[in-house]
Amino acid sequence: MEQEKTLIYMCPVLYVTDNSDGLRIKVRIPYYDDNTVSINDLPYAFPLLPKFMHVNPKVGEMVLIILQNTGATNGNRFFIGPVISQPQKMNFDAYDYSAQSLLNGNIISAPLTAPSLDPDNRGTLPDREDIAIEGRGNSDIILKDSELRIRCGHKVNSYAFTDNCLKFNKEDPSYVQMKYGKMKDAKNNDFSSVVNVVGDRINLLSHDSKTHFELSDPEKLITDEEMANIFQKAHQLPYGDELIAFLKDFIRIFLNHTHPFAMDKPKLKQPDLERLTTKSHLDEMLSDSIRIN
Repeated sequence: MEQEKTLIYMCPVLYVTDNSDGLRIKVRIPYYDDNTVSINDLPYAFPLLPKFMHVNPKVGEMVLIILQNTGATNGNRFFIGPVISQPQKMNFDAYDYSAQSLLNGNIISAPLTAPSLDPDNRGTLPDREDIAIEGRGNSDIILKDSELRIRCGHKVNSYAFTDNCLKFNKEDPSYVQMKYGKMKDAKNNDFSSVVNVVGDRINLLSHDSKTHFELSDPEKLITDEEMANIFQKAHQLPYGDELIAFLKDFIRIFLNHTHPFAMDKPKLKQPDLERLTTKSHLDEMLSDSIRIN
């Protein structure tokens, strides 16, 4: 009789294939589905999360099953999930082990230490007042007050053991940071908005630029092979201040050079000669990290 009063059930995910691409899943509701031998005979449960948010639980994770009518297990079933107990478990949180560790009842596994207590994790997780979308592995989107962050690689090893999988990557994360507020530049000029694009390599690419690359692969957008092609053929951006300094020197030397005799080569001071002719010096004006097409 108590089973008929229950509206929400905690269930392990058994099946996630949906030939209609509706992101439906199958579970066994305790007591009602115990005699259903075949997964094929189980009804689908429909996700309550709108399709604008794409999240699909994995087999073995826990979801909350909600019935349209109490006790009517043959009617519509809906689910919320996956239920992830703690940030360390974003990649997978097993129903039969840790998924219920923060819920009341017959707990199989005790919760892990709060990751915020480890100073190595500082910066990895959103602040409590933020709005965020977190990926399973090593990417997220964080909306702060007048700031947007799109990050990838901000964890040292997101698939490590759960006690150190949230360590913040201080070496080489990639991210786009957009900020709005009153700021000043190096010349004390006021400005309000800034976009920072950070990564080991930054490519600024166009579909219709002079140097063509394949930028629309259906699965990867840019394949590994085409990425290597970009690194080889895309144009390096120059360091503008160094280029301007060189051009100023060139103009000065051009306007002030002399010829000992007509048709002779110009007579230049040794530092000026090296400045204009040293190839390595010119190559140093080009960025190895930022390229365009």
